[in-house]
Amino acid sequence: MTCQLPYDCLNDILEYLNDDNIKILYILFYFYDKSRNISTSIITTLIGCLPKESKKLLIKDGVNITIMVRKPPLFNYASFCKSISICKINKMIQYLLENQQSTVLEILSQEILKMFMNQISSLKVLDFKHSNSGDIKFIYLPEAKIHLENLTELKCAMFKNLQELHIDLYFDYSGFGQLHVCKFLEINGKNLTELCILNMYYYSLLMNLTLAKLCPNLRILYSNIREKKSLKLTLNNCQYLEIIELCYKDWQSGKTLFKILANYSQKYFHTLILDCYFRMQINYLLQDLEEFSKNWQNHNVSYRSFSLIIFASNHWHY
Repeated sequence: MTCQLPYDCLNDILEYLNDDNIKILYILFYFYDKSRNISTSIITTLIGCLPKESKKLLIKDGVNITIMVRKPPLFNYASFCKSISICKINKMIQYLLENQQSTVLEILSQEILKMFMNQISSLKVLDFKHSNSGDIKFIYLPEAKIHLENLTELKCAMFKNLQELHIDLYFDYSGFGQLHVCKFLEINGKNLTELCILNMYYYSLLMNLTLAKLCPNLRILYSNIREKKSLKLTLNNCQYLEIIELCYKDWQSGKTLFKILANYSQKYFHTLILDCYFRMQINYLLQDLEEFSKNWQNHNVSYRSFSLIIFASNHWHY
């Protein structure tokens, strides 16, 4: 008589493995490249976990899943995964459907990834190195915003066409800190035109100097730059910079900030956005504007227009 493992028991085993930092669901992915048979078994198991709508779509496209999946899986294995490698999934699908058209392989891959996104409550690792843009459509699903919020590790290769990047560093995670951001900018910063780094709880001079050196094509920048050296370097190196957003409280003297902007900004620069968290800061700021206006006109013989946007107490002031 076959002995079936209770659901709670399997869950406890996987939790134990996870506590030991085994980040990839062992029973599904670890030996995928060791055996062709294991790879096909993994994919057929995942096909068995697919919802009815996905199975109907596969049958419609000529994939006979009734032959592959002779009986339903004992557990919904997909819901236990904490790590996804898109490249590995695609390779295993190729083993199983080697004689099928590429469109069929892509459909199966997308349906499996969609299932993961619907059923994994807290994904920890997402690896899409060596994947094309079509492979990551699933991240645009409504469920992705919820199920990816606990992601701690993202593996990807070069983004050749990456132009806009927003990074929220609300906590100094040991797994993803300033050095990782700097390394990322070293590889991908050249093509960036918009960069927003929200760095609320710790400050990084290194990161600001790095973005100034490695992101020469920026047009829009938000960063908590707070020293003269970093701001001057940014304005000098980012020749196409049009808009910069700064936190006013990071500058003890508004006169210093305005003087640097007037003397070092390049010909495309036209807008400064200042975050003022206290209305008292606005009063000091306004006192410095008259002198800044004169410096701006003296520095810019073409009399470029300049826009100042002040953000305070959840209201915009122009």
